[in-house]
Amino acid sequence: ASAVLAYRIDFDTNSGSGYMNPQYAYIGSTVVLEPNLYKKDGFTFAGWNTKADGTGTQYADKGSFKIDSADVRLYAQWKLITTKPTITWTTPAAILEGTPLSATQLNALASVPGTYTYSPATAAQLPVGKHTLKVTFVPTDPKFETIETTVEIEVLAKPKLTWATPSAIVEGT
Repeated sequence: ASAVLAYRIDFDTNSGSGYMNPQYAYIGSTVVLEPNLYKKDGFTFAGWNTKADGTGTQYADKGSFKIDSADVRLYAQWKLITTKPTITWTTPAAILEGTPLSATQLNALASVPGTYTYSPATAAQLPVGKHTLKVTFVPTDPKFETIETTVEIEVLAKPKLTWATPSAIVEGT
């Protein structure tokens, strides 16, 4: 019986496109993987994996790979290209203690559609002093990153009006 001297490494696009020749290596040897030639619109190449879903052993592009005892298929792993949206949030005017936060203060505006989560939330009443308001923005389109930003708000003490009871006066004074 003849012994197998080399095993084959096949590269799978894993829903990408392009072509790569198989690579061969001797049993027990460590090789440098061929550089990735595959493409996938809207994604960047994130390395190789022994399982299509990425739960196997991960290898870097042009990484070291040891051939053990069988042919192997390496699956391209893809990372969605994301863009950071812009968010505008003007520092709100100071409010008086006891004033609940509303859309007047919690009014951030992002460059793309999505949902806003504020902390503290709408209707919160802050104590006197300076406070940081935070918004977490989650875009509807997964091609955009989730972002957070903050602004400062000052809560002023309500003015206290005091008026001492005046002394009695004579009629006509």
